Amino acid sequence: MNMFRIFRSLRISLLGHNKIGKYLKYAFGEVILVVIGILLALQINTWNEERKISKERNQFMQSIKEDLIADTLDLNETLGQWNIQLAELNTFKQQVNSTKTIDSLIFLVRYEFSPYFSSFSGFNDNTYRSMLNTGKLSILHPELRKVLQAHYHQQLDTKEWHDNQIELYQTVVRTYTDQFPMNIDAKFIRNQALEDIIWKDINPRQLLLVLNSWGTRKSFYYQTHIPRFEDRLQETAYILKTYFNK
Repeated sequence: MNMFRIFRSLRISLLGHNKIGKYLKYAFGEVILVVIGILLALQINTWNEERKISKERNQFMQSIKEDLIADTLDLNETLGQWNIQLAELNTFKQQVNSTKTIDSLIFLVRYEFSPYFSSFSGFNDNTYRSMLNTGKLSILHPELRKVLQAHYHQQLDTKEWHDNQIELYQTVVRTYTDQFPMNIDAKFIRNQALEDIIWKDINPRQLLLVLNSWGTRKSFYYQTHIPRFEDRLQETAYILKTYFNK
């Protein structure tokens, strides 16, 4: 017999003996017991909900940590490639400016010109965007939430700026390739005699203009991208160290 049945039996017994005072006391006790039961149930539900949120928060934290670590690896690799390519561009720049005749310049550009560069595929922000879209950012600590919001906003601005610069650079490269062939494996005309015909009648002034436009744009690309992406790398490393013990 549970506690409620005990109170019910006592209530019936007391009413049967006209013991109203005692009946009211037991009735009051029964009400208190019900209230306590409800409060305990609510507390248990609260504990369960808190455990659920805590588990979900820890899962998101681990996922964000993995995204940030992936960003540091990607940024380090990309920055390393950009620094190498900038050094190669500077070497080519010195060679161009050291040429004495237009023929030597044409020979240099014909065989050494390289439009290639390492682009940046993007930041690892899937977890953050998922939390943002599902309203889960609220389960994070307010300070961390504010830091991450600022961090990913900076990433978004950087990626949009990067994509815009890529488009501008590709426009310059297309201007070059529309007028002058490149010495790449994918080129269609590979016959030396036919290539000589193409290069024989080029306009030296036009070559210089297009080459200068390309070199300036590519140099600007590296000189502006490297500092920006170094800033993103430092921010990422700081967040990992401060909030993720990494």
